[in-house]
Amino acid sequence: MSVTLNQRMAVLAEASLLRLLPADAMRILAFSADLRVAPAGETLFRRGEPSDGAYVVMEGSVAVPRHPSDEVEPLLARRGAVIGRAALFARTRRPATAVVREDATLLRVSPVLMRRVLEEYPRAATGMQAELVGSLRGLSRRLGLVQRQLEALAAA
Repeated sequence: MSVTLNQRMAVLAEASLLRLLPADAMRILAFSADLRVAPAGETLFRRGEPSDGAYVVMEGSVAVPRHPSDEVEPLLARRGAVIGRAALFARTRRPATAVVREDATLLRVSPVLMRRVLEEYPRAATGMQAELVGSLRGLSRRLGLVQRQLEALAAA
Protein backbone atom coordinates (compact mmCIF):
# COMPACT_ATOMS: atom_id res chain seq x y z
CA MET A 1 0.00 0.00 0.00
CA SER A 2 1.33 3.40 -0.94
CA VAL A 3 0.75 6.20 1.54
CA THR A 4 2.16 9.64 0.82
CA LEU A 5 3.93 11.86 3.31
CA ASN A 6 1.09 14.38 3.01
CA GLN A 7 -1.49 11.69 3.85
CA ARG A 8 0.52 10.71 6.92
CA MET A 9 0.84 14.35 8.01
CA ALA A 10 -2.90 14.94 7.54
CA VAL A 11 -3.75 12.09 9.92
CA LEU A 12 -1.14 13.14 12.49
CA ALA A 13 -2.64 16.64 12.40
CA GLU A 14 -5.96 15.11 13.52
CA ALA A 15 -4.43 13.06 16.35
CA SER A 16 -4.78 14.20 19.93
CA LEU A 17 -1.51 15.46 21.39
CA LEU A 18 0.33 15.09 18.08
CA ARG A 19 -1.63 17.95 16.53
CA LEU A 20 0.22 20.23 18.97
CA LEU A 21 3.45 19.67 17.05
CA PRO A 22 4.72 22.28 14.60
CA ALA A 23 4.67 21.30 10.90
CA ASP A 24 8.39 20.48 10.79
CA ALA A 25 8.12 18.15 13.78
CA MET A 26 5.04 16.51 12.29
CA ARG A 27 6.94 15.99 9.04
CA ILE A 28 9.67 14.12 10.94
CA LEU A 29 7.07 11.91 12.63
CA ALA A 30 5.21 11.31 9.39
CA PHE A 31 8.39 10.34 7.56
CA SER A 32 9.84 8.18 10.34
CA ALA A 33 6.78 6.42 11.77
CA ASP A 34 6.32 2.79 10.78
CA LEU A 35 3.39 2.03 8.50
CA ARG A 36 1.40 -1.08 9.40
CA VAL A 37 -1.47 -2.57 7.45
CA ALA A 38 -3.59 -4.95 9.52
CA PRO A 39 -6.57 -7.03 8.37
CA ALA A 40 -9.80 -7.27 10.35
CA GLY A 41 -9.50 -9.76 13.17
CA GLU A 42 -5.78 -9.27 13.71
CA THR A 43 -4.66 -8.60 17.27
CA LEU A 44 -2.63 -5.39 17.27
CA PHE A 45 -1.26 -6.12 20.75
CA ARG A 46 -2.22 -8.09 23.85
CA ARG A 47 -2.74 -7.02 27.44
CA GLY A 48 0.49 -7.34 29.43
CA GLU A 49 2.82 -7.26 26.42
CA PRO A 50 5.62 -4.70 26.43
CA SER A 51 4.68 -1.67 24.32
CA ASP A 52 6.64 -0.74 21.23
CA GLY A 53 4.99 2.64 20.68
CA ALA A 54 1.62 4.19 20.10
CA TYR A 55 -0.51 3.64 17.01
CA VAL A 56 -2.32 6.33 15.05
CA VAL A 57 -5.25 5.05 13.00
CA MET A 58 -5.17 6.23 9.38
CA GLU A 59 -7.98 4.03 8.06
CA GLY A 60 -10.25 1.35 9.45
CA SER A 61 -11.00 0.77 13.11
CA VAL A 62 -9.47 -0.93 16.14
CA ALA A 63 -11.46 -2.18 19.16
CA VAL A 64 -9.93 -1.14 22.47
CA PRO A 65 -11.67 -2.18 25.71
CA ARG A 66 -12.81 0.66 27.95
CA HIS A 67 -12.57 -1.70 30.91
CA PRO A 68 -10.79 -5.02 31.55
CA SER A 69 -14.23 -6.67 31.79
CA ASP A 70 -15.57 -8.14 28.55
CA GLU A 71 -19.06 -6.95 29.52
CA VAL A 72 -18.49 -3.35 28.41
CA GLU A 73 -18.66 -2.46 24.71
CA PRO A 74 -15.14 -1.57 23.50
CA LEU A 75 -14.19 1.83 22.16
CA LEU A 76 -13.71 1.82 18.40
CA ALA A 77 -10.64 3.84 17.51
CA ARG A 78 -10.95 5.38 14.05
CA ARG A 79 -9.04 7.85 11.87
CA GLY A 80 -6.87 10.17 13.94
CA ALA A 81 -7.18 8.16 17.17
CA VAL A 82 -4.02 7.49 19.15
CA ILE A 83 -3.97 4.00 20.65
CA GLY A 84 -1.61 3.57 23.59
CA ARG A 85 -0.87 7.25 24.26
CA ALA A 86 1.44 6.48 27.20
CA ALA A 87 3.57 4.37 24.84
CA LEU A 88 4.48 7.55 22.95
CA PHE A 89 6.72 8.49 25.85
CA ALA A 90 7.86 5.29 27.55
CA ARG A 91 7.98 1.55 27.13
CA THR A 92 5.24 0.15 29.36
CA ARG A 93 3.04 -2.94 29.55
CA ARG A 94 -0.11 -2.84 27.45
CA PRO A 95 -3.15 -2.37 29.71
CA ALA A 96 -5.55 -3.96 27.20
CA THR A 97 -5.78 -6.08 24.07
CA ALA A 98 -6.48 -4.18 20.84
CA VAL A 99 -8.12 -6.01 17.93
CA VAL A 100 -8.56 -4.68 14.39
CA ARG A 101 -12.31 -4.50 13.60
CA GLU A 102 -12.11 -3.18 10.01
CA ASP A 103 -9.01 -3.52 7.82
CA ALA A 104 -6.72 -0.83 9.16
CA THR A 105 -3.76 1.28 8.15
CA LEU A 106 -1.80 2.50 11.14
CA LEU A 107 1.27 4.56 11.93
CA ARG A 108 3.42 3.33 14.82
CA VAL A 109 5.30 6.06 16.67
CA SER A 110 7.99 4.67 18.96
CA PRO A 111 9.02 6.41 22.19
CA VAL A 112 12.55 6.77 20.77
CA LEU A 113 11.19 8.67 17.75
CA MET A 114 8.90 10.77 19.95
CA ARG A 115 11.77 11.65 22.30
CA ARG A 116 13.93 12.70 19.34
CA VAL A 117 11.18 14.99 18.04
CA LEU A 118 10.49 16.52 21.47
CA GLU A 119 14.18 17.17 22.08
CA GLU A 120 14.29 19.12 18.82
CA TYR A 121 10.99 20.94 19.56
CA PRO A 122 10.89 21.63 23.32
CA ARG A 123 7.98 24.08 23.01
CA ALA A 124 5.86 21.27 21.63
CA ALA A 125 6.88 19.14 24.62
CA THR A 126 5.66 21.88 26.96
CA GLY A 127 2.32 22.09 25.13
CA MET A 128 1.88 18.32 25.24
CA GLN A 129 2.70 18.26 28.93
CA ALA A 130 0.09 20.95 29.59
CA GLU A 131 -2.55 18.99 27.67
CA LEU A 132 -1.71 15.77 29.53
CA VAL A 133 -1.89 17.57 32.89
CA GLY A 134 -5.28 19.04 31.94
CA SER A 135 -6.51 15.61 30.90
CA LEU A 136 -5.38 14.08 34.20
CA ARG A 137 -7.02 16.88 36.18
CA GLY A 138 -10.29 16.26 34.36
CA LEU A 139 -10.04 12.56 35.09
CA SER A 140 -9.32 13.30 38.74
CA ARG A 141 -12.42 15.56 38.95
CA ARG A 142 -14.62 12.87 37.38
CA LEU A 143 -13.25 10.23 39.75
CA GLY A 144 -13.93 12.54 42.70
CA LEU A 145 -17.53 12.91 41.52
CA VAL A 146 -17.93 9.14 41.24
CA GLN A 147 -16.46 8.74 44.74
CA ARG A 148 -18.93 11.25 46.19
CA GLN A 149 -21.82 9.49 44.46
CA LEU A 150 -20.72 6.12 45.82
CA GLU A 151 -20.37 7.58 49.30
CA ALA A 152 -23.88 9.07 49.07
CA LEU A 153 -25.28 5.69 47.98
CA ALA A 154 -23.50 3.93 50.84
CA ALA A 155 -24.87 6.45 53.35
CA ALA A 156 -28.46 6.06 52.08
